[in-house]
Amino acid sequence: AASDVYKRQDVEEAPNTNFDRGTSIAVDEEGNIYLVGTYNQQVDFGGGVTTAGSDDPFVASYTAEGAYRWHTQFGGTGHDTGGGVAVIPGTNEIVVVGAVTGDPGLPGDWPKTGLRGFVAKFDRASGAVAASRALDATEFSRANAVAVDATGIYVAGGFQGTFEVGIP
Repeated sequence: AASDVYKRQDVEEAPNTNFDRGTSIAVDEEGNIYLVGTYNQQVDFGGGVTTAGSDDPFVASYTAEGAYRWHTQFGGTGHDTGGGVAVIPGTNEIVVVGAVTGDPGLPGDWPKTGLRGFVAKFDRASGAVAASRALDATEFSRANAVAVDATGIYVAGGFQGTFEVGIP
């Protein structure tokens, strides 16, 4: 069962003194598990040690039995966060939200400074990035949670300054 993923999966932090954390989890109709969070410097999701800068978001996927499938890491120049994840019904994609500073290495036009929320779609089978965009505000923005239904993607978060509503 998906609730046993913590017991079954050997997600281990490589030796360091930093705080790594999962912030959201989703399960698709086949029982595959998608974990989103943030890690600092090094972590082993099950496929070998992965190195990050300071606080980078990640998406990791496991089978219903807890076996490692894949992970994707990205991040900008500052303390970035993975916020939420949801399965997009009727597609082979998941959507992930969070916040990054600078260019996170995802497709799209990214502001060079300041904390910006993001929305990114990933392929469920491989973890490849399908699409992404910054949630631009005049000062800063952050995306903390995401939900999906047949009519759209819904994002919760915060911003300072002015903000353009809507995700194309």
